[in-house]
Amino acid sequence: YYLLTCRSCGLTLGFILYSSGSDLAYLRGLFCFFKDSIICYLLKSQMIIEASKVNFPAVTLKE
Repeated sequence: YYLLTCRSCGLTLGFILYSSGSDLAYLRGLFCFFKDSIICYLLKSQMIIEASKVNFPAVTLKE
């Protein structure tokens, strides 16, 4: 895997899998973010909030 880090503060934000077993093959090449490490900017309300407070819809990637 390849870690995704913030250039400003050095915090690890997630990872990209480039090699994995068959059980995680569907995640190869995708950006996988740690929700607790992300801050979101809401365009409509012009607010900055933690991603852990945002409702992300569940997405099934596995076929």
